[in-house]
Amino acid sequence: MKDEQQVLFELMCKFDKICRDNGIVYYLGGGTALGAVRHGGFLPWDDDVDLYITRENYNKIIEKHNFFSKEGIEIVDNLFYRNYFNTVIRCVGENSTMITKARIVDGTPKGQFVELFILDPIPVNNAEKELWLKKHWIYCELFCKTFLVANNRLIESIDKSLYEEYLRRVSIEGESKVLNELHYDLFSIDEKDAVEFCSRWGLRNLIYNIEWFGAPRYIPFESTLLPVPQQVERVLRFDYGDSWRVVPRVENQVNHSMVTSLNIDYSWFVKDYSYFIDAQE
Repeated sequence: MKDEQQVLFELMCKFDKICRDNGIVYYLGGGTALGAVRHGGFLPWDDDVDLYITRENYNKIIEKHNFFSKEGIEIVDNLFYRNYFNTVIRCVGENSTMITKARIVDGTPKGQFVELFILDPIPVNNAEKELWLKKHWIYCELFCKTFLVANNRLIESIDKSLYEEYLRRVSIEGESKVLNELHYDLFSIDEKDAVEFCSRWGLRNLIYNIEWFGAPRYIPFESTLLPVPQQVERVLRFDYGDSWRVVPRVENQVNHSMVTSLNIDYSWFVKDYSYFIDAQE
């Protein structure tokens, strides 16, 4: 493992222990799951950790957030940090640095982090599913203030007239009320009444068969065992195509653009750059 991966691995192990101790189910996702299955650990070039979790289990993390704080892990969510506007939740270590451009002035901890991508049940009926995806796009567009959500990968879910109606309601009723209504409308579907999950990954929706997840399989990841979806191979084929087992050429081994430090507290960097940035702009 690279030094940066060692820090992330230690953070993952803390997170995993708290989840196991408190009956919280999660899964390795994205490149982290790919690395576990294909390499037995991190992808050699990887610099982050992606996890999947159902909203039901994420709510358990919210309830138990003090257990994470005691172990030096802060749950970065809009519930706790009012200027954090992202549908992807972060579990942040306190004694290192990992800063992305969109997070410079959001007032959140900025240590090394693992990301939680929430799996939400969606309607079975096609018409209801189509409306759910449109409302989900609107919810994300209203909520995510630091980047533009609309793009060609979401074109089927973009409904400008419905969006304008919600903007009109925001101007009359207030943003908080409209977002709370959308949150309840979208995220109150019971898993037993659905056959698919939707997860927001970057700027696109990923729609998975619920049956692919189920009880986690624990497989080797570096020097420990960590959970992946029961049918992780199907998830990986969906995410990366039929050639998911093939290691990409060096020029296609992409990592992220972030300011990182393994042993300098993020507050040192924040203090240094805060003089030059107007957080209100």
